[in-house]
Amino acid sequence: MTSTVEHTLITVECDYLTVEQYAAMNNVEPVTIRQWIKRGKLGHAKKNGRDWLIPDIEDKPRRGFTSVRYIIENDAHIESDEFPLLPVSDSITIVQDQNMKSKFICYLNNYKTKFHSILELTRTEVERLEHTIIESGKARVAANIQYVPYIRDMEG
Repeated sequence: MTSTVEHTLITVECDYLTVEQYAAMNNVEPVTIRQWIKRGKLGHAKKNGRDWLIPDIEDKPRRGFTSVRYIIENDAHIESDEFPLLPVSDSITIVQDQNMKSKFICYLNNYKTKFHSILELTRTEVERLEHTIIESGKARVAANIQYVPYIRDMEG
């Protein structure tokens, strides 16, 4: 049996920076920031009209790929001609294959309809998928907290 329970434990307020401001804060060129956004490396970036805004608390991306899970907000649907299963998904998880670094596994789920699909993607496809998700403004990056229950000795 699998069960998923989500609660908001903490809400963090932050200021949003323009691409240029975030670039200056991280000592990189604005074109680098735009590439990071395009490649899905700044998962909390938000599109505001034609411009991108990045939370001032967003960490500078590390080299390599970091697994990510996106949660689609409020029963929204992300339309995509390139990724036709995206509109029926409420959770998207992307992980890198540890044996073959050029391969990525994408888990598309909808827990209400019990829809599950697994896709094998290339790095370029992952970048386009993440850009589509982030640009939609309809998803958030999920955070994971692991709870390990304390089991006490009943004899003591």
